[in-house]
Amino acid sequence: MKKLEDYSKEELPHVVHEMITKHDTGFISVKRKDRTRSENNETELKISTYLRHKGYSLVKAKGSLGRDSDTSAAAGVVKESFFVVDINDTGRLEKDLTDLRIMADQNAIVFIGKGAGQDVLIGDSKCDLFSKIREGEIVFEPFESAHTYFGKMGHHLLAKKVEEEIETIKSKG
Repeated sequence: MKKLEDYSKEELPHVVHEMITKHDTGFISVKRKDRTRSENNETELKISTYLRHKGYSLVKAKGSLGRDSDTSAAAGVVKESFFVVDINDTGRLEKDLTDLRIMADQNAIVFIGKGAGQDVLIGDSKCDLFSKIREGEIVFEPFESAHTYFGKMGHHLLAKKVEEEIETIKSKG
């Protein structure tokens, strides 16, 4: 089965609908305004590495998921996020996104159970996700992962570090 990373930027909007109907999917924010660029880049690397290590397929998503694009607070997930697909149907995506939300100190995640209809519940309001994608309010972009042996080894070690960080946070909470 093809992963999101295998599609071109032009194909992604059409593929997203198919992924939502066939698999659990979700969005998680990767950046915060109160962090430096370096801190945001580190958080993005941690989240993407951890999710890929767990076997999920993901691409960057830019835009607002709220009913009113001008009201970013209503969306829960805004600006830059990852769109994540449980391509192997493990049933762990909601838990993993929730753990990452806590670890990365993000306000919210969006979890979309397999086969979601046209309207997706985001926060306390419904959003016609597919219209927003069709109208270009949400744009999906592929991004590169490590290809070399040492790059893959580094990502593996980072994913293990993120797992340890999540466990530490959970044991304190």
